[in-house]
Amino acid sequence: MSDDVGNVTIVGFENAVSARTDVGDLRLAGISGPVTASSDVGDVHINTAGAVDASSDVGNVHIELFGAAPVPVKAVSNVGNVHVVLPPSWAGTVDARTDVGSLSASAPGIATRPDRNGSGGAIAGRLGDNSAATLTARADVGNLSVDVRQVARAAD
Repeated sequence: MSDDVGNVTIVGFENAVSARTDVGDLRLAGISGPVTASSDVGDVHINTAGAVDASSDVGNVHIELFGAAPVPVKAVSNVGNVHVVLPPSWAGTVDARTDVGSLSASAPGIATRPDRNGSGGAIAGRLGDNSAATLTARADVGNLSVDVRQVARAAD
C-alpha cells in the first residue's frame, strides 16, 4: 500500500505487508508476517510477529514484537525517536546507535554506552543465545530505547 499524502492504517494481516507514505503516519497492527514500512515525514507504528524493516526520514519509529520467534528488526529515523519492544523470548544481537539523543535499555544482556561527549551513543549486547536474529536501530537525531516485555497482538 502506498500513499503520497495521508495516514495509512493496516490491521490484522496474516501475510507480509509493505506500506509507504511520503507525508503521513503509518500504523500497522496485528500483522503476523514480515513488515516493510517507510515514511518520508511521519511516524511509523508497527505491532507484528514478523521481521521488520521500518524507517522515517522525519518522524518517530515505534516497533512492538508480539511473536515468540526471534526475527530480524531494522528501525531507522533520521530525525525522530526509535523505540523497540522485544518479547522476552526474543534472542539475538542488539546494535542501536544515535548521533544525538538519549539512550534507554531495560534488559539484562544489553547495555547503554553513551558517547564521551554525552550527545549520543549506543545500546549493544546479546539477548538469549543461539540465534542469528539482529536488532539494528539508528537515529541520527533522536532518542533510542529498547525494552523487553510481553506485548499483545493489537486488534485495532
